[in-house]
Amino acid sequence: MSDVIIVGGGLSGLAAAYELAQHGRTATIVEARTRLGGRVLTVDHAGTPLELGAEWIGPGPVRDVLERSGATVYEPDGRYVRARSGDTERGADMAEPHGALTRALALPGADRTLTEALSELDFTRGTVGDGLEYVEGFHAADPDDVGIRWIALTEAAQTAGASSYRCAQGAGRAVDFLARVVEPSVPVLLDSEVTRIEWSAGSVTVTVKGNDGPRTLAARAAIITVPLPVLSALHIDPDVPRVRDALGLLRMGHAMKVVLAFDAPFWLDIDGFSNVLFMFRGAGEFPTFWRGDGNVPTLNAWAGGPRARRLAALSDPQLIEHAAAGLAAALGVGRRDVDAHVVAAHVHNWSADRFAGGAYSYGGVNALDAYPVLAEPVDGTLFFAGEAAAGGGYNASMEGAMKSGTAAARSFLVRK
Repeated sequence: MSDVIIVGGGLSGLAAAYELAQHGRTATIVEARTRLGGRVLTVDHAGTPLELGAEWIGPGPVRDVLERSGATVYEPDGRYVRARSGDTERGADMAEPHGALTRALALPGADRTLTEALSELDFTRGTVGDGLEYVEGFHAADPDDVGIRWIALTEAAQTAGASSYRCAQGAGRAVDFLARVVEPSVPVLLDSEVTRIEWSAGSVTVTVKGNDGPRTLAARAAIITVPLPVLSALHIDPDVPRVRDALGLLRMGHAMKVVLAFDAPFWLDIDGFSNVLFMFRGAGEFPTFWRGDGNVPTLNAWAGGPRARRLAALSDPQLIEHAAAGLAAALGVGRRDVDAHVVAAHVHNWSADRFAGGAYSYGGVNALDAYPVLAEPVDGTLFFAGEAAAGGGYNASMEGAMKSGTAAARSFLVRK
């Protein structure tokens, strides 16, 4: 019997396993996918790592792990450009909230949705502009559902500018490094979906569905790190009402990224787009694009929030079609000019992925009440981690995932 069963083998689960192993405790990672990493997914294209999942890195444990692995963590340079009908203008403030959004976040009184707060200030969507694009695109949130107190806390903890680093070898390097470190002492069961957790104080039994049929595993405790929709659907017996109520205050955000690879960085020859890092179009299915780095020229098409939720119903070829069309519009060139240079396109639909159910979480009204509940162990036996449980403004990030996994493991270590 292990001391702990860790449900989920993403960064959070790996961080928990690492912490337990450092203190001589036994653990088993149970992962539904055929790989570790969760929503970190780095693929190779002609020697260039492409990020189909989490990509941007801030200060904290992820960067520390990458640097310990010998990877190169760097801050890409380049211009922020607003593209409108073929015209471009510099816009370094495009990636930060301002104006109407700042006023809405400062409203006193009870928490409410962003849409409600803006309505109180007599702002319409047309007059808010970049502020709503920022909330939808960066936070992957729906303004009709996201709470202003959650936005304010998250912005205070880490704005878009705080996560401005990338790894030359890909974020998957952190997954690989942690997996190698814990492998000697922590068994990993892949392609093993947890369908039920039965527990009593000091004891858990986990039912796992794999290729060989169902099996059960026993341990003294469980650290549960799966994404919010998976956690909400997980059968836990007996149920924990306070945890269910807390989960009901959180939301799963949707984001869609299509990585387009080219034979040459043709956009550098277009007026206004030399040394561009981010392009903000503000319209269409994919309103944001950013440059990748590596041996192969790449641009990433991005949509978040309600746009991405709609896009999730499309096939991969349809998503790639929208991305290429959006890029042509953003650059102010013909579609043929883009197609002539595309050599490959990659996409992973996280919203349609049943082991994810979306990209990353955000908070609804009164969501700040949820995080202390999820951080509190249940009878020293059930511990909750993962980006959705991170709190402190660090959910929705790789840093939050690792912080929460480490915190859950430490809570187990100090339990009575």
